[in-house]
Order: sequence, then structure tokens, then C-alpha cells
Amino acid sequence: MLKAGSLLYATVMALIIAILSSSLMLFSYFKEQEKIVYLTQEVLFRNALSGIHLAIASDSLISVGDNKYFDLYGNNTDSVVIKKMNWGSYQVILSKAFLKSKSQRKAALIGSVPDSTCKSALYLQDNGKPLTLCGKTLIKARVQPI
Repeated sequence: MLKAGSLLYATVMALIIAILSSSLMLFSYFKEQEKIVYLTQEVLFRNALSGIHLAIASDSLISVGDNKYFDLYGNNTDSVVIKKMNWGSYQVILSKAFLKSKSQRKAALIGSVPDSTCKSALYLQDNGKPLTLCGKTLIKARVQPI
């Protein structure tokens, strides 16, 4: 004969197994949701960077002070708005990639190769503080011998 307490033990064990299995299913679901958000942000980041590269590669495609909308791959899911502005002797390119309600922005400061008559340089005033950069910043320079 079974004791009356064995039904209680079986019920408690079934409850523990149900809680563990449901927590594993919830963990899997939330991990998948996090993966989808990450992949969406990655696609938006790459599209915004592609917008910057598109504006740099074809100078006549976007005029200064103009906003242009581009569908990068022609499938209406990779949309980018590119804006080009003057900032002194430099140009600022702003690229905004968006997908539904998500968006990602990138900006680039573009200089030009000076001609032989124009000697231009970027001057940093010495206030006793170093030049500080944030994020992923890349400075490329070509030094020409005098």
C-alpha cells in the first residue's frame, strides 16, 4: 500500500519540474528576442555606414545642403537618408538608416586634398589639454614632404 504522503511528494516534484521547464522555455524565448534586436541593430549600423561610403564614393550624387533618400538594395527594407553639409573647409556627412521604428545614425567629417596653391591644416589650440576622441574614431592623414 502507498502512503498518503506519496501523492504530496509526486505533486511537489511535478510542480518543480513544471517551473524548471517553463523557466527554460522563457529563457530561450527572451534570448531569441535579444538576438533579433541585436541583428536588427547590426543591419542598421552597416546600412548607416554604407550611406557614409556612398556619399564619399560619389561626390556628384549628393549636393551640399541636400537630403537624399536611398533604398540601398532595392528591396524597400534597407533605407538610408544622407545629408551633406559644409563645416568650414570640411564637409559633414550625416547618414541615418531606419527600419520600422528603429534607426541608427552615423556622421563623418570629410576633408579634401589641398591643391598646390592652398596650404591648409587643422590646428588644435594648446590649452594644456590633450585632444580627446570618443567612440570609434579614425584619423587618416597624408603627410607630404616639404
